[in-house]
Amino acid sequence: MNKNKNPYRRTICKFSSVKNKQTVNAHSSLMRDLFYLLEFDAGVISYTTQTQTLFYAERGEFKPFRFDLSIERRDVNQMAFIETNVSRYSPAVFGKVKTACEQKNFGFIVFSEEAIRAQPFLDSVKLLDKYARQNVSSEYYIALYKFFTTNQASLLEDLQVYFRSNNLNPSVIFTLIFNKHITADLTKPLTEQTVIRAAASCGEVMVI
Repeated sequence: MNKNKNPYRRTICKFSSVKNKQTVNAHSSLMRDLFYLLEFDAGVISYTTQTQTLFYAERGEFKPFRFDLSIERRDVNQMAFIETNVSRYSPAVFGKVKTACEQKNFGFIVFSEEAIRAQPFLDSVKLLDKYARQNVSSEYYIALYKFFTTNQASLLEDLQVYFRSNNLNPSVIFTLIFNKHITADLTKPLTEQTVIRAAASCGEVMVI
């Protein structure tokens, strides 16, 4: 695989990445939306948009396939391609690219526009991302542990009330959901009526 700068790619915005600990260039609004999902994905360690090019064989010729980004996961490194609703490649080409990636010990994944922009999941993740950079002190974990000791499942608004009664900032709840210390079904709109539960990691934090 060759690393090439693609002169036809234009940065439309800079995305503040928690996982990369720096800003990342998004070359389209669809790529920016994918970044939100990667930030929320607990299996992702980091990602980069440095252009990667792989050559695959077709009809006796080697043709270039340009990836959109590479993703470092806990279990595998992946090359990724963002497919818009106007497909640029056939399934046969994706199969060849997948095989070529596997030969180089890389995974290959295609993110479709439909999957990236699935609602209400994307909007919920975007909301959580706004609070991802808040510092969470130990008093929040203690309060969370006490709350869920008597409540296996509760409404989000009940925890908000509990936090306020203990002079704690209720917006930190979104930080805790983002960091997977609280679980919620994000395939449904995230509201005060959302059912939340303590994640196993909440107890792990308390043990530490």
